[in-house]
Amino acid sequence: MATAKSAFGAAIGYETTPSGGSYTPITGVTSITGPQFSMDIIDATDHDSPGGFEESISGLGHSGTVDVELNYDEANATHTTVRGFLTARAARNWEITCTDSGAEKAAFAGRVISFDQTNAHDGKTEGSFSIQISGQVSFS
Repeated sequence: MATAKSAFGAAIGYETTPSGGSYTPITGVTSITGPQFSMDIIDATDHDSPGGFEESISGLGHSGTVDVELNYDEANATHTTVRGFLTARAARNWEITCTDSGAEKAAFAGRVISFDQTNAHDGKTEGSFSIQISGQVSFS
């Protein structure tokens, strides 16, 4: 029987000082999606492939992106800092902390590749950003 866990309280943060090991949590986060893992498949089919069926081998792995949605506030320092990472074009270290009993953490390097703001006439001000992961994700 599967056991469901509440995601309430999950957090994502950026490394405050590069290589400093301390992370600043981004406030107002409503959703964290990712990382999205995938792997390239390399065609290894040849004229001797049994039964004329395609054969393949594993190629490079991809850690994908992390997508974050938040209640955007232009006066919030963590929001303006993340937006600044986009224009700085530099990779940062990031950490996602889950809410399970072991508080699993996913640490990775990545750069902000998009930052969006939405102001619906009948809703709240929302923001979202995506982080392209560079390299492998470390779980602890």
